[in-house]
Amino acid sequence: MIKHSLFGGLIQLKKRDKRNYRWSILGLSVFSCHMGQQKLFGLTIHKHDSVRKWLDEMQSHIDKKYDDIYILRHNIGESYVELMHLGDTLEANKSTNPLLILWDKKYTGFYKMFLPKGMDIQYVDLQQADIHSAFDREAIVRHNGQRFICSTQRIAQNMKKQMATKPDVNFYDYINNAAGIEKGKPSTLPKPSIEATQRVIFKIKRMELSDKFIILCPEATSLVELKNEFWEKLAEGLRDKGYDIFVNAHDHDTILQNAKSARMTIEELFILAQHSQGIISLASGLPVFLTAAGVKMDLLYTNFVGRKLGYNSKLAMQIYSVYHLPGVSKELVKEYDTAKLKGQNLIETLLQRY
Repeated sequence: MIKHSLFGGLIQLKKRDKRNYRWSILGLSVFSCHMGQQKLFGLTIHKHDSVRKWLDEMQSHIDKKYDDIYILRHNIGESYVELMHLGDTLEANKSTNPLLILWDKKYTGFYKMFLPKGMDIQYVDLQQADIHSAFDREAIVRHNGQRFICSTQRIAQNMKKQMATKPDVNFYDYINNAAGIEKGKPSTLPKPSIEATQRVIFKIKRMELSDKFIILCPEATSLVELKNEFWEKLAEGLRDKGYDIFVNAHDHDTILQNAKSARMTIEELFILAQHSQGIISLASGLPVFLTAAGVKMDLLYTNFVGRKLGYNSKLAMQIYSVYHLPGVSKELVKEYDTAKLKGQNLIETLLQRY
């Protein structure tokens, strides 16, 4: 996203590309364009079939031999659920020659750990916002002899609406229902590559990470983060117990004293987790996936970022609890509502687990 300001911020331009931009004055949208749809003061003044144009562009990069093109619109947590049942989804849709689209290269190893036999994967440069727009109303779009399948839209919003009539609604069941997966279907476990395993072993040696280490994940894009002081005190308490600390973060690795850190792909982080004595993390999408590592885990729920969704820590823990996932042990994995248990009390509770 490119941002420009004029007259001390009075006029602003936010631009992702030539088809997606917005001019605003004092924060109010004056003129905007999204996938070819132009609006003036919120009123549509020009619209064409931008979705078909977008599909034409994507199709120009894809071999015609594929009958079904699968796109996972979400980030790690929801995508993990879709990937663990991807084979079931292919069966439900009767796909014979499917292709999985990779729209962000950082997910390469993550996707490949679950790829069913006979399914290809290909990178196509797509914007996540465009994926949401193209599949806003329909999960399956037919175009020039191919089906484009992107099943789960507006998960958080729709689940919150369903709460009134379905108090037991949760992200795992919701995603599987949207994909047509029968309840009780066995899930696929991630299979990391030999190459990734070798890279992790090398990084462990290079960091001089001891055999007794804990992974801390203090960052999350969708959740309100806890103060640095909390993580500093927690890390200090863990070191006093003889643990080495690995921090998976972009901002906190230089803040936590004597902590180890390294650039890790999602696949590599999963392998590292398997070697750890435990994970303490904000309850974001990453630890949802890392439950598959089968190690001790403590998840800290905070409010969602942004008031529009209206998810507080209690509701987030209710709907997105990892206990909804198959095979997650309540003895191995513990969840905490940070609105109820906080500060030093939370730190002491966590330290008692290690």
